Amino acid sequence: MLPKRLIGLFLIFLGITVLAFREGGGGYGKTALSLVAVETVGFVIGLVDKACDTAYRFWEEYFFNMRAREENSRLMGELQIQKKRLLIYEESLRLYKQEELLASVSNTINYPTTTADIIGYEPRSLFSAVILNKGSRHGVARNMPVVSHDGIIGRIITVSPNYSKLMPIMDINSAVGATIKETEENGVLVGYDDHCLLKYIPLFSQAKIGDEVITSGIDGIFPRGLKIGVITQVSRPKEGSWCHIVVLPSVNLSKTNRVLIILKEDELSKAMKELKG
Repeated sequence: MLPKRLIGLFLIFLGITVLAFREGGGGYGKTALSLVAVETVGFVIGLVDKACDTAYRFWEEYFFNMRAREENSRLMGELQIQKKRLLIYEESLRLYKQEELLASVSNTINYPTTTADIIGYEPRSLFSAVILNKGSRHGVARNMPVVSHDGIIGRIITVSPNYSKLMPIMDINSAVGATIKETEENGVLVGYDDHCLLKYIPLFSQAKIGDEVITSGIDGIFPRGLKIGVITQVSRPKEGSWCHIVVLPSVNLSKTNRVLIILKEDELSKAMKELKG
């Protein structure tokens, strides 16, 4: 229906225009019909001009928006690539710094060492063993201490040719000879959930929150003077002879992926070998 109406309007417009020319002798302005023709022609030309202008602006905005979307998509793609590059760079820098820190720790220990990566965890009923990618083939043996640049982590409990298991000091089966650095009092550090307890420190001790706890070396496994953590709670029960001291380990295992294994044979095993020999 719409095309027929348009055709009809066009024919009427054409007829008025022809009559106007005939009526006016080829000129406008002489008769009422020619005036109507001028108005009609002007109106139609105005509509066409507006329609063309609107269509031009529409297509101009359309192509501009298309180009803008394409450019935006390209820039977003480049931004994602740069973000990935930044993450890779930051991770590489973190590993490099970690390697430097481990190397500095290794230089302070009078034993040979080897680096290892944490590759997984083995859930147990009492603790989660940490799986390392170094084993007996690399000189690793049971009871060898494991540290990071922040402090001690735990000791090796199981060894295979290429892998080993580490028991963290937070495990309830763990026991480490420890010293309060400020008071020089010795005790035994045992695991307890996500922290540790320092036992056998007498009630009259001057230990306080914020004091640093280090290895004492009396367990025959960890060398003396390695950082363990800081005291976060001290209480003196009315009954008993010992303080209740909570220690927060300095190493956060969830943020550690590379460690240092100290290739040190524990003193008890060494002594047993000498006795058998």
